[in-house]
Amino acid sequence: MLAKTVRECARLADGRRALDDAWGISLHHRIQASPGFDAAVEFARGLLEEAGMEVRVHDYPADGRTEYWGWAAPIGWEVRDAELWMEEPERELIATFSRHPTLVAAHSAPTDGWEEAELVDVGEGVSKGDYDVPVSGKIVLASGRASLVHRLAVMRRGARGTLSYSTQADPESFPYVGIWPTADELRRMGVALTVSRAWADRLRSYLSRGERVRLRFRVEAEYSERALRVLEARLPGEKDLDVLLIAHICHPRPGAHDNASGVAAAVEAARVIAQMGRAGKELRRGFRLWLVPEFSGTIAHLASNPDLPSRLAAVLNLDMVGSDLPVTGGTLSVVGFPLYSPSFMPLLAHRALEVSLSTREYFEGHSVPWVPLTLNPYSDGSDHHVFADPKVGVPQAAYGEWPDRYYHTDGDLPANLDPRLLGAVSSAAAGLALELATSDAEGLKSLARLTAALARRHGSRELAELAESSGPTPEVRMAQVPVAYGKAVSSLTRLSGEEGFAQYVRALADRVTADLAGVRREFVPDGSPPNLKLGPGSDARLRRAVPGPLPHMRLVRGLGLEDYEKYLRERRLSTVAYHLLYALSLREDLGGAYELVLAEVEVSWEDFRAVARDLMTVGLVEPVSPGKRTG
Repeated sequence: MLAKTVRECARLADGRRALDDAWGISLHHRIQASPGFDAAVEFARGLLEEAGMEVRVHDYPADGRTEYWGWAAPIGWEVRDAELWMEEPERELIATFSRHPTLVAAHSAPTDGWEEAELVDVGEGVSKGDYDVPVSGKIVLASGRASLVHRLAVMRRGARGTLSYSTQADPESFPYVGIWPTADELRRMGVALTVSRAWADRLRSYLSRGERVRLRFRVEAEYSERALRVLEARLPGEKDLDVLLIAHICHPRPGAHDNASGVAAAVEAARVIAQMGRAGKELRRGFRLWLVPEFSGTIAHLASNPDLPSRLAAVLNLDMVGSDLPVTGGTLSVVGFPLYSPSFMPLLAHRALEVSLSTREYFEGHSVPWVPLTLNPYSDGSDHHVFADPKVGVPQAAYGEWPDRYYHTDGDLPANLDPRLLGAVSSAAAGLALELATSDAEGLKSLARLTAALARRHGSRELAELAESSGPTPEVRMAQVPVAYGKAVSSLTRLSGEEGFAQYVRALADRVTADLAGVRREFVPDGSPPNLKLGPGSDARLRRAVPGPLPHMRLVRGLGLEDYEKYLRERRLSTVAYHLLYALSLREDLGGAYELVLAEVEVSWEDFRAVARDLMTVGLVEPVSPGKRTG
């Protein structure tokens, strides 16, 4: 039983040990394809080998040229030191790299010793209208996405560099940003620095009074062609089918919550699983752990090993877990599945956390988690999104905590982590992975019954919440929920090739669908489908031209920075774009794809068609000839 297995793991998991591991990882400046990243991988390799696991590190080119599923590999880069001073109107040290490791944006060009430049404020700096003042030779102060600001200000208008700040982060912290240039863009790279919001406000106040602001700075950095490294640890099982835990080990120093915490929890879970294996737990399915550069490493690994998805039973992603929630301001969450790619994993992952967190009893036999816990709608934010692709098709879920007031800043310190919560998350991850890996035929049936009960529970709750909402998205989503939760139960058949088990699961899934359809009829008595009013073009047929998640930089380069601006102004359109790419794996007619996407995000038919045209413009989707079907 899942609850019993999670409690067994809780007796072995050591949150203090996981915290020590997070401290060790956070010492390294872990930008993708950098010496600091490689050092962190070697640190983790030692921990996992000591735990008795088979460990292998896969290397893929990180040259700024090679593409994996349309994603350009990052360029190798290292920063050694930097300083930033204000020279006018007052002379004062702003920051050093040793004190503020995020002072230097990832991929900044080096300087030729000390340099000076005048500062100019361009607001967000992501649109043509922000550049009504000359910026050539100057440092541009901007709050918009640093990679786009740098291309607009430096590569296009000749600015010497950029000084980025965040309007959302803790005001005293320096943000983490990156430029992600291709090899062809290196010769046009400038200095890329960051500053806290408090410093940005001070600098802007000088400029608003008409005072000249002059900065003095130096950056010691270097580009090189390096390897994109993916660590894979494994405990083989009887079958060539493995349960995977994944966590991204990248991000600058300290990067404790994001994501030394997820790596540490995954390593601790692996220790527990290995220890229970030595104690006699039989692995019918194997166990794997991947530590990756976020997105880029996962995509490179899968693109280079196309048979891998068929050998994975399920995936749990650990991204930002185990923080001191009153300090960071977040909630512990499980990421749900998109209705077009149902998965049993969020249902069981949420239950595993409920068990590991429920230590105080209320009433007789009832308990509640000691921290806030939610099962959220689907979001793409990390490596689980790669597996949610219907073309990849591995049941997935993710643990994470959001928000975090120190997210992507140098204030993301190990002191913000909570060893008790790290231990609880490690226990839940280990317990779920172990239950999936060890269950025999009867155990799998028990797991299927639990999943069906959880599907009814969460599906009914979602229907009730949707019934109290208005608009096309709740209406469309209500119509899809019964079938989607039934398919989530059906996805358990991936764990066993036995036809008897498959029939058992399908029967459970049919009952779940019927039960939830009955709940929907309480709110929609006639059971009628949503009345979508589609405009012209709904019968157009499109297909994906590339596998994998939406490569945003390809959209940026293909549309041009000005045309891409609408995606910055309306984050919803980016969400539509990534959902549309996946939806076209299931429905080639644009009207059908719209219905799938509308269940996930509110979007008008006109805006949806505009996004589809953009994806065609940049070659991510292509029309299907009339009468021709694709496989």
